Amino acid sequence: MNCILIKWRMLLATLAIGLGLLAGTLPAGTTGFEDLVLGSKSYRNGYDRWVLDNSQTEGVFVSGQATFNNHFHYDSDYDFYYWDGWAYSNRTDTGTSGQDGQYTAVPGSGAGGSSNYGVGFWGWYGPAPSVTFAGPKEIESARFTNVAYAYWAILQGDPFGRPFGHTWNGTIGDWEDTQEEDWFKLTITGKLDGTPTGSVPFLLADYTAADNADDYVVDTWEEVDLTTLGTVDELVFSLSSSDNDPLWGMNTPAYFAMDNLIATPEPSTLALLACGLLGLLWWRRRLFRFRR
Repeated sequence: MNCILIKWRMLLATLAIGLGLLAGTLPAGTTGFEDLVLGSKSYRNGYDRWVLDNSQTEGVFVSGQATFNNHFHYDSDYDFYYWDGWAYSNRTDTGTSGQDGQYTAVPGSGAGGSSNYGVGFWGWYGPAPSVTFAGPKEIESARFTNVAYAYWAILQGDPFGRPFGHTWNGTIGDWEDTQEEDWFKLTITGKLDGTPTGSVPFLLADYTAADNADDYVVDTWEEVDLTTLGTVDELVFSLSSSDNDPLWGMNTPAYFAMDNLIATPEPSTLALLACGLLGLLWWRRRLFRFRR
């Protein structure tokens, strides 16, 4: 019987150490969109939900441990479809410019060569792209890049905006290279119970360097450290640009792509779980001693 008690003590000690380590080294939960089903070189932007409901609808979707907002619109006056929030895609046509490139990440795949990735769009009608969690999380990082629509508009200009580093002479395609100090910025804001916890900026394009040779537009998946946001239950994504119209606002297409969002439960949650499990094991041990 003493051998059994010794084994119980050893088990409890091992579990205590293991659960203590778990609180600090739990493998991070990664939201990579690979659990979402897509056809070959396709995307989903909420249109399928609109067809089902025959009305403007919330096309919210879940990937991993995160919930992504989406709102699809139909303007009957102009027979015009419109969405904002989040879509997801596996398109690879990186040379496609204009709105046809709004669902294509410039690297031509998800992060690390994966298939699927998320596309965020901050439109006129709906709220900014956001991600919510069922409980408090500590955000570690995510990978971001441009979509083809914004990428080619920044490099070449389009009917709405000029190429970065240039000024517009009044006619589309008539640009003057004036070495303007342009930029295109994504800002990730953390929130907990509706209160902001902090913000992290990430430049999707930067033409402000002293040496013009250092100007760039992001065309690879870049990892962004988000640990400074602390404990959150929501992330909100906004975009800003140096190229703006006084009436219509930002000329740069308000899109970005995201993949591999990494979040873990806050340490206090893990600690409570560890204490609960240890308490249960201790009670079972006491019950065993009583019965013997």
